[in-house]
Amino acid sequence: MLLTYIISGISLVIFIVIIVIAGKAVSRGVQAKRNQSADNESSNIDSDIDLNTSNKIVSEELRKLKELHQEGVLDETEFKKAKDKLLD
Repeated sequence: MLLTYIISGISLVIFIVIIVIAGKAVSRGVQAKRNQSADNESSNIDSDIDLNTSNKIVSEELRKLKELHQEGVLDETEFKKAKDKLLD
């Protein structure tokens, strides 16, 4: 009878240890997923900013080319070549 209580107690302790270890593993997995999602969002924001900056630079350059063309500094062929090069 005493042996049954001892075995039951040891089994209970082992079961509790297994539950605690599993809980920690699940917690770490959830935290890793959150960190991964945050990194992906940050990466997407950075790439959006890079694209916006790039688009603004191209727009400004096109505007400058148009002004040079309108002022007569660039002829039609030079303007088209510079514009095509900028857009490629």
